[in-house]
Amino acid sequence: MNFNDEEQKLFNEAGINIDNRTYSVEETKMFANKIVEHIMSFSKQEIPVVKSKFDNLLYKIS
Repeated sequence: MNFNDEEQKLFNEAGINIDNRTYSVEETKMFANKIVEHIMSFSKQEIPVVKSKFDNLLYKIS
């Protein structure tokens, strides 16, 4: 799976450094777990806003 510039920015925001290459399904599942951890690190009020920012990316890699 490849990711565009916007998706790469979201990964960086979640603390995941990715390269411009094709990633396996296993790798993307690990990324999804890290993104969920990142989202859950926010306060209860912030989680819906942050989650909506990552929804499309999570949908793509799930």
